Amino acid sequence: MKRVLTVLFATIAVSAFALPRVKVADILAMDADEIAACGKCELEVQVAFVIPWVNNAFVATDVGDADGHALYFAAFTDPQPGMFDSVEAGDIMKVIGTPDPMLLEPGIEFDSAKFISHADLPPPRTRSVLGIKAGHFNNCRVRVRGVCVSAAYGNATGKPAFLLWLSTSDGEIRVRVRTNDFSPEALRDAEVEVDGVVVPIFNPRHEFIGAEIEGLNAQSLTVAKAPPDDPFSVPECDTSALLAWSPRGRRLHACRVMGEVTCVYAEDGMFTVQRGKASARVFAEGALPEAGDMVEAAGFPVSRGECGALVGAKWRHTDAVLEPAKIHRLSLATGSAFDIGGFRFDNDLQFRLVEMTGRVVDAHSMRDLHGKLVIDVDGQNVEVILPPAGGGKLPSGIKDLPLVRVRGVLDAHVSLGNDTDRMFSFEGYRLHTRRADDIALLPDWQWGVRRALGFAWIAFLSVLVAFFVFVAVVAFRRHHARVGAEAIAADRRRIAAELHDTISQHISGAKLWVYSAKMAAGDKLAPGAADALVMAENVLEATRREIRDAIMDLQSDDFVSQSPESLLRRICRDASAPGKTRVRSFLRGLPADLPIMVKRDLLAIVSEAIGNAVKHGGAANVIVVSEGDGAGAFTIDVLNDGEPFSADAAPGPEKGHFGISNMRERAARSGMMLTFGQKRGYVAVTLQFRPKS
Repeated sequence: MKRVLTVLFATIAVSAFALPRVKVADILAMDADEIAACGKCELEVQVAFVIPWVNNAFVATDVGDADGHALYFAAFTDPQPGMFDSVEAGDIMKVIGTPDPMLLEPGIEFDSAKFISHADLPPPRTRSVLGIKAGHFNNCRVRVRGVCVSAAYGNATGKPAFLLWLSTSDGEIRVRVRTNDFSPEALRDAEVEVDGVVVPIFNPRHEFIGAEIEGLNAQSLTVAKAPPDDPFSVPECDTSALLAWSPRGRRLHACRVMGEVTCVYAEDGMFTVQRGKASARVFAEGALPEAGDMVEAAGFPVSRGECGALVGAKWRHTDAVLEPAKIHRLSLATGSAFDIGGFRFDNDLQFRLVEMTGRVVDAHSMRDLHGKLVIDVDGQNVEVILPPAGGGKLPSGIKDLPLVRVRGVLDAHVSLGNDTDRMFSFEGYRLHTRRADDIALLPDWQWGVRRALGFAWIAFLSVLVAFFVFVAVVAFRRHHARVGAEAIAADRRRIAAELHDTISQHISGAKLWVYSAKMAAGDKLAPGAADALVMAENVLEATRREIRDAIMDLQSDDFVSQSPESLLRRICRDASAPGKTRVRSFLRGLPADLPIMVKRDLLAIVSEAIGNAVKHGGAANVIVVSEGDGAGAFTIDVLNDGEPFSADAAPGPEKGHFGISNMRERAARSGMMLTFGQKRGYVAVTLQFRPKS
């Protein structure tokens, strides 16, 4: 009894700590929240595929459901070093791990994996490419049969791989096989079967966008039907039939088309071939033919942009007698085929060589890209594209919006209006020209008027530019002359100041000394000496007057160009010394102009009065006030708060002081009355002027 209880308690203890056992189907049925809350669990699975490009990773299904939905198993570290070196498809494993949403596909991040047994997997079931690309068989083993459109060795997920594009009745799909045992050229147009696992594809936002097939090795790929020895020995396909090609119920193997090359799209590796009235697109490998060549092209029919086309094509010139391409004069008026739509398989105008007539509504040229026009044809806009070589060679006058006749290959933007009866509608029109001369101008009166207005506008702008240039030149010359005149005037003022301050004063001093010598000698001078002194005095006086007139002449620019009021204000500003003497002016009633002599003497007297007030009177404030009667008469008072003085008692020329005598002399000469005294509590110098009647 004791032994039975021990076994029972041990069983209960083990059961309490045992991990939950789940199946692959259980994990796949969980949503993201349930997966996140699941925690660690135990699974018994069968390996369907060992991922060769990721360490410690494989795809596995529930035991006994080899073709069922599978999970992705991965370990960031090898839990049992060396164990995965021997893991292969068919192994039955006991795995302990945690469910994890990996790129929207559930997976298991496992901690340990234990080998249990091995069972060979049956061949995978054939699956629809539509179902594969729709995400119905993600991570499942599948078999796909199709025609090899192209094959090449390249890289997939950073590892070398053999890459194939297969065309099937359900569409195209890419296959990767880890092998070096196949020749890409030998598989072109071969019918092959591929066994592998579906690998889902996600965009950067983790949204499912498609799927591919991953094959393990060379045994994953079987050639069911060998390709033809000569790629051009394939059946011929009419271009109109190719244009309406559909993968369902149609031939998937390569076929040939023959005809005239009507347009070459070098940037797309494509050209159009037209025989008679029907045309189709050919996507070729390597060099492309030129427009006008007669060629035959062998490639694989696929659906591109609602129309059939040949891809992976080889081409060569042909000497066969073929019907040349016919130009269709296309109308987009109400009631035409493009206006009412039509049955999809009757779309024999697509990619045909056509000719349209319409008016240009927009024209511009883009560097390094096609030249582009937009023309109005029967009320509908058509975009006209020139080849790169002719992009900058639009006809002269095209920007004046003329009528044009355009020849090129039509590319109509088609959309299905009804999937049941497969009706289509046209959403836009594009015409690819082959050469710049495919556009011909058809001038009319509207174009002529716009062109004439354009020439008139250019002429007006030219005259306007010439006028502004002329104005700019004149303004520059006037500015240059004004600057030069200002410089000359400044030099003249400087010279006048030097003459007044040096030579004029020296002459006055010499005259004074002559006068003093004559007075001191009295009657003692010989008659000749007395006459010589008188002559010397007269010469000095004449020289002083000439220098004074020269000084006035040097300053005549200011007197001519400025009014007495502005000149007096400038004298006051120049005489002010911040912190020492403040000279202000309150001027009104002065005439706008005065005779040159009067203006000279007026300024000299006011300037001398201000200078005497500052130099001899020690004035801190000087005020210049004027009153006028509006008829030319005026009174000017120079007031200062300096020491009072008597003009009659002030030193005169005999003692070397000429200021007051010069002021009186100037006032008398110009007809002004000069008085000295007191006014309003200030020392005053007053000038009164009455014009002569």
